Order: sequence, then structure tokens, then C-alpha cells
Amino acid sequence: MSEYRKEEDNKYYLKQLNSETGELEWKEITLVDSTEPKVKLEPNEIILNKPTENYYFESCYPDFVSTSTEHIE
Repeated sequence: MSEYRKEEDNKYYLKQLNSETGELEWKEITLVDSTEPKVKLEPNEIILNKPTENYYFESCYPDFVSTSTEHIE
């Protein structure tokens, strides 16, 4: 692992800067399997399309945005 993170047994730690002392200290973190909220279903409900981890972003620019061909010195 890196010098700023470590793992001991099933616990994970990151170094965090203490604002009072100005020193780096180990802070325990918890890892979760998803950022999706936990949904409690009624007995007659099911989830048809489960969320996936395959997220991506698209950059869409409006029509009035164009690339510049000028070189400013």
C-alpha cells in the first residue's frame, strides 16, 4: 500500500492532516459496496433493473460553443 493508506485485518486507514497540530494522523475509513441508496421493498415488490457500477459521463456542448482556431500570443 501507499504511505498514506494502510489495511490491518478488515480495517482500512487513510492519513489525514490534523488542523490543530499540522501533522498527518491515521483515520479509519469504512468501505461500502455501492453509493446507491438502500431501498426497503414491500413483500410484493421486486427490482427489475438493478443499478450497475458502469457509470460514464458524456460531454455535450451547446451548438453555440465551438473550438477556437486562433492562436493568442
